[in-house]
Amino acid sequence: MHRLRTYPTAARRARPLLALVFAAACVAAATPAVAPPALKIDLNAFDAMKKTIALPNGEVLAYIDTGKIRYVFHEFPLDPVAAASSVLSRCIAKGDSEKYFAVTDLLFRQQWAKVTKPRETLNLVGKQAGLDEQQVGACLQDEVLFKKIVAERIFATAKLGINATPTFLINGDKIVGETPFEEFDRRIKALLKS
Repeated sequence: MHRLRTYPTAARRARPLLALVFAAACVAAATPAVAPPALKIDLNAFDAMKKTIALPNGEVLAYIDTGKIRYVFHEFPLDPVAAASSVLSRCIAKGDSEKYFAVTDLLFRQQWAKVTKPRETLNLVGKQAGLDEQQVGACLQDEVLFKKIVAERIFATAKLGINATPTFLINGDKIVGETPFEEFDRRIKALLKS
């Protein structure tokens, strides 16, 4: 059974669409998106950078790559380490979609449950992205970026009822928790027919 993973490797593989959408999505909502915004189906994923859920074997990618759905990844940090991870990812990327998804991918691949020194792990990720320890520290102290991420999380909680990760919205219809891909597929196919 395949499960949908919110980490945006799907976005990195959908590069032709990415350049088109990322700038508009970041300007409008500071949220990475994949696929044109005028599509019939929006799949919004809310997750902390510390989750690890099995990535489907290309099923969701097929929907994204063929332009059938718009995938929007929302950082939803539930603790200080997840918030710091979100800040680091956005800081390193500075609006560059390739960097954002590469760093986010690295962050998702960390085995956070086993990490005893999260700052060292964040420094390591920063180093892999070309930053030294001082630059990582400067990123993590970016209060404006941190407040923006927290504000987005508060909005998602207050206005959309998001209170757990992962949570998905398919055209506003909520799915909470690890869900078999087949459930997403069923819902997407039904929306495509309507």
